[in-house]
Amino acid sequence: MIRYSEIFFESYNMAVEAAYEAYLKIVGGELPKVDCGAQNEIRLYLDFEYEKWLNTAIEKLDGKTPVEYMESVDGLDNMMVMFNQGAVICDDVLPEIYLQKLKSYGENAVDALIKLAVHSDICKNDDSLFSPLMAVKVLGNWKVQRAAIPLIKSLDTEGEMFDLMFETVKEALADIGSPALDDIAEALESGKHTQTAGEYLLMAFTGIGKNNRSDKVYAQIKKAFVEMPEKLIAASCLGDYGDGRAIPLLRGYIDKNGQSLDRETFYEILSAIKKLGGNITDLKFQNY
Repeated sequence: MIRYSEIFFESYNMAVEAAYEAYLKIVGGELPKVDCGAQNEIRLYLDFEYEKWLNTAIEKLDGKTPVEYMESVDGLDNMMVMFNQGAVICDDVLPEIYLQKLKSYGENAVDALIKLAVHSDICKNDDSLFSPLMAVKVLGNWKVQRAAIPLIKSLDTEGEMFDLMFETVKEALADIGSPALDDIAEALESGKHTQTAGEYLLMAFTGIGKNNRSDKVYAQIKKAFVEMPEKLIAASCLGDYGDGRAIPLLRGYIDKNGQSLDRETFYEILSAIKKLGGNITDLKFQNY
């Protein structure tokens, strides 16, 4: 089973590589600057190679096509064995045909992914990281609302290896979107998290809040700026959210604390004020 799943995922990787190689031949050997047009063109190549891969018999899969192979895989336990293999082998995403079959197991599959995403052994070594990372991505892509709280709590896990998870969890929460907003707000309000976890939660909250604007959302970001000991990320979030009511707060902070601010924090606050439409011509860095 394990060897067959390796072949399945490795052949998928080869199809993805073939798509990029075909595209690079057309554009002159290197990827152009990423934009919507380029992304759409690449997607056409990926879709073409994916469809071809789905229906091409693979000798090492006993002559089965990927479609036929997936039809032969039965049971959630076997699907999760495959998940762990695919998380290591696949560069970014798992094949859609696999994900659709996994999703067909409904809430049991979601439970298995949540358990994997918050696995406590994640901190111990690099090898333990691939499956939780992929589980977090899939939960975000599936927009699983009930995964929000476990993912939020997982951010306070200790260990150097876990630092690699923060960005992935932030993106997953952003993918879940507005259904996760109240859960993130509650976590920020509680203050029961590390400084780093709080900053990533605030970034996720701001990203979602920009599309779900309200006085409550603005107040939460403002409160985070006031209460967080390090102001850089919170200032950036105020600028990104785009509510001009934050200008007096930011200017006032520089007026009161300008001489003690480090250069990076000062210019981040300055950038936020400018982004919000405020005047910055009279504000000069003072900590020499």
